[in-house]
Parts: sequence; structure tokens; C-alpha cells
Amino acid sequence: MAGHNSLESCFATKQRKWVRKLPPELNLLKLVRGQEKMKKILLSITSIIFAGAILATGTGAYLSDTEKSTGNTFATGVIDLKIDNESYITNEWGKLVYSTSTSWELSPLAGKFFFNFLDIKPGDIGEDTISLHVNNNNAWACMNILLTATPENGQNEPESLVDVTTGENSGELQDKLYFKFWADDGDNVYEIGEKIFKKGLVKDIWNGENWAIADSNGNIWGGDDPLIGNSVRYIGKAWCFGDMQDYPVTQDGLGKTGNNGPLVRGTGFKCEGEEIGNIVQSDGVKADVTFSVIQSRGNDGFICGNDEEEDKSTVTLCKTDETGKPLSGWTLNLNDGLPGNIEDYSGVTLQNGCVAFTGVSYGTHEISEVLQEGWEHVSGAGGLGVIVNDPTETFIVVNKLKVEEENNQYCSHGYWKASQHFDSWSGYSPNQLYSSVFDNAFPGKTLLQVLQLGGGGLNQLGRETVVALLNAGSLDFPYSQAQVISMFNGAYPGTNTAYSTLVGQFVIPENCPLN
Repeated sequence: MAGHNSLESCFATKQRKWVRKLPPELNLLKLVRGQEKMKKILLSITSIIFAGAILATGTGAYLSDTEKSTGNTFATGVIDLKIDNESYITNEWGKLVYSTSTSWELSPLAGKFFFNFLDIKPGDIGEDTISLHVNNNNAWACMNILLTATPENGQNEPESLVDVTTGENSGELQDKLYFKFWADDGDNVYEIGEKIFKKGLVKDIWNGENWAIADSNGNIWGGDDPLIGNSVRYIGKAWCFGDMQDYPVTQDGLGKTGNNGPLVRGTGFKCEGEEIGNIVQSDGVKADVTFSVIQSRGNDGFICGNDEEEDKSTVTLCKTDETGKPLSGWTLNLNDGLPGNIEDYSGVTLQNGCVAFTGVSYGTHEISEVLQEGWEHVSGAGGLGVIVNDPTETFIVVNKLKVEEENNQYCSHGYWKASQHFDSWSGYSPNQLYSSVFDNAFPGKTLLQVLQLGGGGLNQLGRETVVALLNAGSLDFPYSQAQVISMFNGAYPGTNTAYSTLVGQFVIPENCPLN
């Protein structure tokens, strides 16, 4: 066994016969001297022989030696990736400042956010640098970002004038938010000579595909090495809400010193937001960010992404009318909206109003339909962006029968909230509590106050419901006042998608015969 040494030594003693001679005077004794003396001699001889036996016993011990190797151990090595983050954001005064909510010391990623900015404005820019620490063993490293939601978050009046999509995941921020990732030296500044390894709009690059930080094809800092155990590497990332331009600063070759960061030297980028417009007001994006490492020793050919099986989903599209009744025989389409990676599915709804598509890739997709004569679209199709990120997904497309415009009348909320038209309110008064007519969606507010609310979602439904109630009482409107009340109470409480669907039923082209 390794670590055990044995030495075979041979020592021996010669065999001897142990004899003790009697003193000469005893040899001269004669038996005739009497029996008593003879007894004494015999006793003496017995004692001498016994002593010799004791001496002989001492010669039976062997020489020996023992060597022991203890605590022999095998133990596995460790690959433990930990990350810290230093982040900067444009504040309300347009100045770049340190972001405490998205910066943290060395730790695992659970509970941490690289992005958590809830009030960005066109022209805002942000920067942060990630440091990667791999414990003990050299490792390959991969990174990916998966877009998980594009919330509309309702619509205010400026957005509603230019944005016709109102679904829960129908936001447009992913179309306007630009990112760049580069191999940094730790100073949080994009410098001349540093490599940008990924860039693009959120909608194009947050697709869940693995990015190679270091694999057998090379690493982003140059060279073919993996991440070295017990070393630190840095990834810089910057984002712009608008048009992003590179302005790399002079390379100082110092790494992070504490006084050469973005607050002193700038980020290395500029952001212009003049062309954004109102279509993205209140919109958002959400994403999952993942880093993974795997030992490089014995894994020389590792390529990021080669060991993964692409996630697939079964997506079910269902068609209903505005009452929720299933519609069969409708053609529905599901299209992969990613550039250069077109994935098309098409099918006809069954008796239950649904059609299922299997093997659909995770990511952003668009729903479209073949509109049948006499019907019009309400929600859930017409280029609606949906996020597929679960093994099974279901999306509902709602249609309604067309209403002949010439047979219906409609006055907008602008008419009904004008004080000179209060006398046209039939059956209800402006100061009447909303909760006295409908479910209590707006505690303490009057019909007029709800009519004056801004924003999308429930606020939009509330004001359009008041308009529908008043139109139903005074005009040739598609619904009666009792139907309007029942329709609102059936949708509340509910989702923004349900609210948007009902708004689409209440709002028809304006045809107001009142003065």
C-alpha cells in the first residue's frame, strides 16, 4: 500500500547449554559424613538448577519492529461558483449613481437581482460588472438569459392612443431595451480593446440560448483557458433604453482601483432615447439569468449548449366567443417570432374549441387566426406576443359577432363627463356611488369619479362600463343597462385580459346623436 514502508530485519542468538560447576569442596564430600549433610547438598543443587531454568527462559524473546500509516484518505474536489455584482443606474435627475438594490457581495445567486429597475425612462443607461469566482478546480463556464414575461401593466391614455395590444404579456419594452456584454477587467468601464461578446435588443438575445464564457472553443477574455480555480474573472454589461452607441474609454490597464470606475470615467457608452415614444409606457420585462460551470479536467471537448436538450412545450390554443362559448372549425396559427428561426404551427379547433401543438420551443411566439365572415377579433390573436416557458401552455383567443355600425349609437366618455351633459344621464346621477350599481371595484368613488379615471386595466374597464351604462340608457346601444351591469360583475374580479376583452365589447365607433 502506498504510504506503508516495511523493513525485514534478522537478528538471532546462538543456542547455549547453561551449566554451573559445583565448587571443588562439594566434590570432596563423602557420603559417610551422614545423611543430614547429604540432604543439605541435594537442596543446594536443586536451588542451582532452578536458577538455571530462570536464565534459560530469558533467551526466548524475539527482536521486532512495527510501522503504521494511518488516516489514508480520498476526497473529491469542489466546483462552487459564486458571484458578486457592482451595479449603476441613471437616477431621477439623469445622473449615473451606485445601485444598492442590484449590488451584492460574493454569494450564490438565489434571491439576487441583476435588474430590478421599476421606473426607467427613455435615455436611461445602466451598467454593472459581474465577478465570477470558481472555487478549487478549473472549469468551463456558460451563461444564458431567458425572457419570461413582457407585462403590459395596463395602459394610460397616451399609450392607449398608439398601442392596440392590451394583453397581460403584450408589452413592448423588449423592443426598445438594448444590452451589451463584454469581457471586463473589473473596473465597470468599457475600455478600448475589451471584447463585446453579446449585444442586441432584449427580444432578440434573451432567448434562453447558452453563451460561451469559457469552453473548448476559447474564452471571452482571449485564449483557450478555462476559468482557473481560486481566480476571479469579470463580465461587464450595460443597457440603454433607446439608441446605444459605443464610446470606449482609454484602457488604463489597472483593473479595479476604487477611483477609476464609471462614476469617474463614464461607462464607455452613450444612450439616446428621443425616438422611444409612448407605446412602452408602463411596460416591463422579466427574465431568468443563469450561470453554469463544469470541470474542465477530463472534459477537453466541452461546448456550451451541446449537453442540453432543448426544452419543448405542448401549446393549446382555444377559441371562444365573448360569452366563453367554444368555437369549433376555426384556423389558429402559432408562429415563432425570432428572426431567422421561423417555426410555424397551424390547426383547426375541435368541438371543444381547442387545438394543440406539440414540440413548441420555449420563447416568444405570436398567435394569429383566419377570421371568419361576420366575426371580429376581440383578444388573443393578431400578432399577440406570448411567452412559452412551461411544458404545457394554454392561450385563449376571443371573437365576437360583428355589430352593424349603422344600427348602433355611441357617445364617448368625453361626452358623458362634461357637466353640461349631466342632464342626459338616464336613470343614474354623477354623484351616485359606483358600488350602488356594480360590484364594489372602486370603494368610495362615484360614477363620475370612475368615469374620470386614467390608466388601463381595471381603471379603463371602469370608465368604459360607466359609458356603456349611460349609452344603454339613452341610445340605441347593443346592450341594455341590466346587461352592462351583469357583464361587468361577471368579469370582476379578473385578469387584465378579461378586462380588455370586455372593453372591446363596450367600445364601438362613435355615433352620438345627443346634443
